Amino acid sequence: MDEIVSFDKIENRQELVDLIRDPRLGKGISVVYVFYLSKEFISYPKGKSNILYIGEAKQDKYPTGNRFGKHISETQIKGADTNTNLTLSQYFYENWDIGLKIFKVDNRKDKERDLIYAHISNFGSKPIAQGAVPHDDSGKNRLTHIYDYITKNSERLNDSFKVLRSINKIQA
Repeated sequence: MDEIVSFDKIENRQELVDLIRDPRLGKGISVVYVFYLSKEFISYPKGKSNILYIGEAKQDKYPTGNRFGKHISETQIKGADTNTNLTLSQYFYENWDIGLKIFKVDNRKDKERDLIYAHISNFGSKPIAQGAVPHDDSGKNRLTHIYDYITKNSERLNDSFKVLRSINKIQA
């Protein structure tokens, strides 16, 4: 994964909206990204992490950079659309220092899943602002699938955890 955009602190929502014009986030660019707290940790069942949300994006009709301004609502109580993340918006408007790192990848869905599962494996839970957790839709029990995947792919998830650890101040 190649880091292509980084904010240690998002000063205003417009910075995210302006990513639509960033040539590194043009049409057809596949990315995974992580919103995180820059100065605080969240207590999870197995430890403390500053990770708030892990996502993936690729847009063919519009620049991929179009995705990021949609996460934070226009105001604390007025959302833009169904892409707005309530938890991220509340952290932002309550003046928590939120950072964002964006990585260019080949297979965004696999990388997103691996980062989320690495967080679950190491901290005991998905990130606090995460909605759905990717899982096998073949009818298997979701929790069984997640933990089977973690067990069978520990080396791959270790690589993903290194990425998470590199984001600001994660405690190992």
